[in-house]
Amino acid sequence: MPFPAGRLLIAALLTCTPPLQGAAYAQLAQLSTRDTDAFRAAVASAVQAWRATNPDTSFLSVGNDIQYGIGWLESLKPTEASWRFESAVKAAPGNVHAWYFLGLSYYGMGRWADARRAFAEVNSLAPEWASVTGPWVGAAQRAETQAAAPKPAPAPKPGSTPGAAPAPKPTSTTPAAKPFPKSIPAGPYTCRAQIRTLVGSSNSGGFNVPQYAYRSEARGNLTIVDAARYRIGTGTYAYAYDPRTGKITWKSGPYTAAKPGDSEYGLDQNGNRVISVWIGGEQRFCVGGKG
Repeated sequence: MPFPAGRLLIAALLTCTPPLQGAAYAQLAQLSTRDTDAFRAAVASAVQAWRATNPDTSFLSVGNDIQYGIGWLESLKPTEASWRFESAVKAAPGNVHAWYFLGLSYYGMGRWADARRAFAEVNSLAPEWASVTGPWVGAAQRAETQAAAPKPAPAPKPGSTPGAAPAPKPTSTTPAAKPFPKSIPAGPYTCRAQIRTLVGSSNSGGFNVPQYAYRSEARGNLTIVDAARYRIGTGTYAYAYDPRTGKITWKSGPYTAAKPGDSEYGLDQNGNRVISVWIGGEQRFCVGGKG
């Protein structure tokens, strides 16, 4: 699905060529001011193009995920943004905007290969976007190659003893990436599912774009009992949570139908506790209180 007024908005995006010419970056927090400004400009142009489509941003809609992800991306928090955009492309794999934002998020995280794959998906869905994604793909490829290249040993400083142990480096003041929550707080979580229904299609820039209606349906409550057990109805079951990735593995009970990697825990932009589960062809969001 191309941008509205296609070529004009694509031309606007092209003004935001990524400036990566130096070392690879692990997090946006480590970018220079110039590079960060260029990334912000690219995000701003993409947001303008997405909003021009008048997206549905109601609760549990794909647009709601994208809107939350944009908030994180504009705050230069690509890791948190990627969670939302990953959710969006699962629910709507044909949404070219979601894939583009996901590519930008991965790029900001230093996940160069994943960024290139996301941009390739954009190009597959809308070939006319190749002129927009091309500079980012090239920059990610250069950064990936540079990161993999062996680093030459530093030359000894004048007056130093060859083979001597190097002096300890000063402690870095660069802020670390925000960690995942250490555990899932106990208590009830109210679950709702996002349901998508095809209602028709429209022609945009020569492309037949499917139109969907979204609604949410109640899916009861999920209660976290402690660090290893959850409860649905009268049954108590086992789960495991990995604080390194935010992923949840359901070891027993109804949620074992969820595929590995399709359940996660985190805080949304408003600080609410959210358990996200992709199960039975639908995405469920189970929301607790404030984190």
